[in-house]
Amino acid sequence: METTINYNKYKYIIIHTITDEFYICESLRDIEKSIREMYPEKGISHSAISERFKSSEHKYFPFYELIVRELVW
Repeated sequence: METTINYNKYKYIIIHTITDEFYICESLRDIEKSIREMYPEKGISHSAISERFKSSEHKYFPFYELIVRELVW
C-alpha cells in the first residue's frame, strides 16, 4: 500500500545561520511561535512576517541570525 505525502503542508523553513539548525513551519503563526521561542525579547507578529514576504521578491527575509523562507513546490 502506497502512502501519499502531502508536501504542500510544508510551507516555510527557518534556518539558523550560526548553528545550521532548521525548522519547518506550516503557517505564519508557526513562524511567529518559533521566533518568539528563540528570541523572546525580539519577537515578530505573523502580520509583520506576511508583510516581509510580500515585500520580498524572492520570498525570504533575514531576522537576526535567521533566514526565513517560503517554500515553493
